[in-house]
Amino acid sequence: MRLVSKTSGVTEGKGNFSANWAAKMDQASRLRLRAFAFKLVMLIPVSIVFAGQHHYSLFGSLAYFCFWFGLFSGISACLQRHKFVAVFLTTWDEMAAFLGIGLAGRVIASLAG
Repeated sequence: MRLVSKTSGVTEGKGNFSANWAAKMDQASRLRLRAFAFKLVMLIPVSIVFAGQHHYSLFGSLAYFCFWFGLFSGISACLQRHKFVAVFLTTWDEMAAFLGIGLAGRVIASLAG
């Protein structure tokens, strides 16, 4: 991920973490982060309604939808030909985040019974 400094241009992200890290991100990364946050905010109420109507656990339904969102993000990354190692956030990063949340939801759902 590339951080943009107001005084010296572009700097590497290692060791340069501050409280306003989102303001220092480049435009593509901010857009991807905003899209991911919107999808996540929409995913939570849909998972709650789905879990209530089908008598699933909340974390199980969250994991279900996160895996689907991760799959669609991966397909989107392939179609858009995003690089695995890019200097900004891509749909590969979004896919990894959704799969990580889905895996955590699945683990919590199995531990909760």
